[in-house]
Amino acid sequence: MLLTPRMGAASFIVYVIAGQMLTSLLIDHFGLVGLTVKEVNLGRIGGVALIFVGMLLVQWSTTRGGAP
Repeated sequence: MLLTPRMGAASFIVYVIAGQMLTSLLIDHFGLVGLTVKEVNLGRIGGVALIFVGMLLVQWSTTRGGAP
């Protein structure tokens, strides 16, 4: 919560969601915490990659003061 005032609420939430998606992908891939293994495939990687692209777009438009 120390970075939220500096980053802004939107950027903070986007980072949290991106981190959760990456973590859940790894948990599924390795079958951690007793879950059934779900292999990483191109579609799942693409989905997480789009979230990270969205994260960068939110951060870029926030630091520039508006949408490109």
